[in-house]
Amino acid sequence: MIDLRVLPFLLFVASAHAGSLAQDRTTERSSTVILSQNQDTATVEAKRWGLSEKEWSTYQEIMLGQGRYFWPNVDPITVLGIYAETDAERERYAEMLAIQEYQLQKRFLALNDAYLAAARRLVGDEPVLDMAKFDRYYSVGGPAVSPASTFGEGIGSRIVLFVSADCSSCTDYYERVRRLQSFGIVLDIYFVGTTEDQIIAWARERGIDPALVRQGTITLNRDDGNYARYGKPPLPIAYYYDAKSNAVSVLGEEGGS
Repeated sequence: MIDLRVLPFLLFVASAHAGSLAQDRTTERSSTVILSQNQDTATVEAKRWGLSEKEWSTYQEIMLGQGRYFWPNVDPITVLGIYAETDAERERYAEMLAIQEYQLQKRFLALNDAYLAAARRLVGDEPVLDMAKFDRYYSVGGPAVSPASTFGEGIGSRIVLFVSADCSSCTDYYERVRRLQSFGIVLDIYFVGTTEDQIIAWARERGIDPALVRQGTITLNRDDGNYARYGKPPLPIAYYYDAKSNAVSVLGEEGGS
């Protein structure tokens, strides 16, 4: 026979036990949902980068360790390539990166062609960089001002470089121009008589970082007739437009092919 004075206590204990079991089941369900979501995310991310789920798990383990300090902004394929344990693995990731960069460059150039077509359609023949400003400083007979020697920082200033794919001295000249390019100055490279494939090859051979092209720090363009307007001087040749003073200078001496 149950003592009625004890009954409320027994009911309290039973209720607490039932609540504990319910909480355990809720926690178990929540953990299962979270685990499932994490697995789904891992599957999606692995597929996005062309990796297996095991490779994605390896990448995550690396990023939980020293990777989070050394490679916080590096893509998973590069990270896995850095930590590859065999030559075969390293070669596989290198090939994946090469294909990825090639596809990105193709997409960028396709976008660049679409942009140029849109610009012609929307604003006609008016160039983004007003080449008419050069008329006051440069004529067919040669440069009208002394070559530029120093540059300050300034958003809007540009270096306009004319080269061609078969120019023998263009590489050295390009390297000198790059050393003069400072923060805020855009380098516009115009290729004279050069195909799109030649432009891609030229940029790749000189190690031009696609990220700089995507950011607009360096632009790669097929010449649209400006080279002929100024008497077709020997290639390579470059000009510096100072946005602050609105002045244009010939950058160094004419290169000669």
